[in-house]
Amino acid sequence: MSTRTETSATALSNEVGSTPEMQQQMMIQAMLEGINFSFYISSFIAVLALILAFFIKRAKQEEDPIEKESSEENMYLN
Repeated sequence: MSTRTETSATALSNEVGSTPEMQQQMMIQAMLEGINFSFYISSFIAVLALILAFFIKRAKQEEDPIEKESSEENMYLN
């Protein structure tokens, strides 16, 4: 069990009585709250990664020195 699920289970057991049927329902509810919390955290990380992806700079390819040399020669000839 995750920490969030255990915390939810403890909070629910303090609020409600503890018959075996109620304990089973509390554990299911606590598990669902833990899953929802994990989903929120993973969604936050995905949105943060998407936003940061817009700030990645593209690498520029360096010009080929041979092509650069030939283009300079053509400029001098004209």
